Amino acid sequence: MSSQPDDAHEVKDQPDQERYVLLMDGETAGFLEYQDLGDRLRAFVHTQVEDSYQGRGVGSRLVGGALERAAESGLAVIPRCPMVQSFIRKNPEHAELVPEERRKELSL
Repeated sequence: MSSQPDDAHEVKDQPDQERYVLLMDGETAGFLEYQDLGDRLRAFVHTQVEDSYQGRGVGSRLVGGALERAAESGLAVIPRCPMVQSFIRKNPEHAELVPEERRKELSL
């Protein structure tokens, strides 16, 4: 994540719920649901930011953190969620996580 947020935050994987959460000051500010599609492939399917955290950059920090966690784990990513697709288009350094054969169909 390129900029420091105003609040203390942490992106955590919750594999038992198949999602990443963004915790801000210990509270869940948003989550990104995923599905594992097989060996080393994860689809990001839905991102949600809690109403009280809207307009504070939570979605971008959550998606960026989730992509970093996936990269650290050696996972490829299929961005099915429109928010994740948009984030990758704006931050093309993350496009390498998407399998090459899927990039064109997602306009990445």
